[in-house]
Order: sequence, then C-alpha cells, then structure tokens
Amino acid sequence: MELPKDPSVIKRSFHTASLIVLSLLHPLSFLLISRQNSPPHPSSTPISVCFHILISSLSLSSLYSSISGHPLRLKLPAAVAWAILCLYQACITFGIETTIREGFKPPKNTTCTGDHETRLKSALLFIGIYDQTILWRRKFVKPVVDDALYGKESEEWGAERLMTGAGLGVLWVWLLQGELGTLVLATGEGGLRRAAGCSGFVVWMVGFVTLMAGFVRAVEMIVWVVSVALQFMGGRREEEEEGLCTAIYGSSSPCV
Repeated sequence: MELPKDPSVIKRSFHTASLIVLSLLHPLSFLLISRQNSPPHPSSTPISVCFHILISSLSLSSLYSSISGHPLRLKLPAAVAWAILCLYQACITFGIETTIREGFKPPKNTTCTGDHETRLKSALLFIGIYDQTILWRRKFVKPVVDDALYGKESEEWGAERLMTGAGLGVLWVWLLQGELGTLVLATGEGGLRRAAGCSGFVVWMVGFVTLMAGFVRAVEMIVWVVSVALQFMGGRREEEEEGLCTAIYGSSSPCV
C-alpha cells in the first residue's frame, strides 16, 4: 500500500489522530475519579487538588451549556490551552499511577450492568461524558493541536466528532464500563452522605453533574426526534391532501 505523498493529507491525518487521542484524555479522568472513590482512598496531594478543580470546572461548564442551550463562549489563548492540557494530562497520569502503586483493585459487583436503574444511569453517564469530551476537545485540545500543526485555527470536521464518539465507545466497553460502577453508586440514594471528605464530595458532584448533563442531552435528542417525525408526518399529510384535491377538482382548481 503506497502512502500519500501530499504533505497536507499527512498533516491532516496526524491532526485528526492527535485530536482523537487527546480528546479521550478526559474520559480517562473518570477512571481516576472512580478509583479515588474506592478503597484504599489516596491521600490528598496538590496534584489531586488541581485535578479536582479541573474536572469540576469542566463538568459544571458542560451542564451549564446543556441547560442553557448555548455553547460555552470561551476562547482561551493557545498558551493557556497548552498549560491546561499539560497539567490535566500530568494529573491523570500521576493519579492513575498512584492508585496502582497503592494497591487499587477494581471492586467486584459494581459494574454498570446491574438492574434497569443502574443501566439507565450508566447510559446517561455515557452521554454526559461524551458531551464533556466534545467540550474538552473544542475548547482545549483543538486550539493546542491547531497551534502545533497549523499555527492558526483550522476548520472543524463533523467526521472528527463521530470518530471521537466511536473512540469513546470503544474505551467505554473496553475499560470504563467495568470500573465506573462506584461512580454510578455514588450518585444513588445516600451517595452524598457516604461521601468521605472533600474528595468524596467532588466525586459525588462530578458524577451527579455528569448524569444531569446526560439527562438534559437525552431529553433534547428525544424532543428533536419527535419534532422531526411530526414534521415528516405533517408533510406527507399535506402531500396526500394536495393529491386528493387535484384528483377531485383538477389541477386548475386550487384547494382551499
């Protein structure tokens, strides 16, 4: 198979791959925050504090955007986006290494495939994580990748969003679904009372906010599907009435 010789094609391919890989950094943060809610609870460090601030801000911004119906109007300078991306990556990398070093093992019987309520929550959690991932990609990842490869803002492709969603789906089935059970349980009845300290509260808040954002997006999708179906049915009904009038009165007589 011959590789493409056009430098623009190679650069665009690398641009798309970089966007997808760096965008999936945010879903991995839920792996870390779910592990922080499982024993043994890691001690608070400056890295964990920075991580909690970043993921809380991103979750609340996503909820605000979904409720208001308007995209977040935040355009950061490339240097700030670079700093936040590097800090976020460092927090997740060192955080996951810390949980492994402290002997973390995924708890049993806490997967997202339990009863109907748990499955519904896991579906809403997936939608909420996807919404946050798109926000993370648009506001932080894309400015960094554009600045590194083009030196300016590039056009956004719809196919890149679809590939990001597909990558999130693979990551969910392969890794996240089996470990986010504790995060689903944390958002259940009495989850806030069971929260241990500031870290436990952040875990509960992030999980609850993500579920709420997923619920809002799911309702919006249902309303959109219903409206499209009604418009389609209304259009067909008008066509049938017009055809009936034409058959009865002829093409020269308009139907009133």
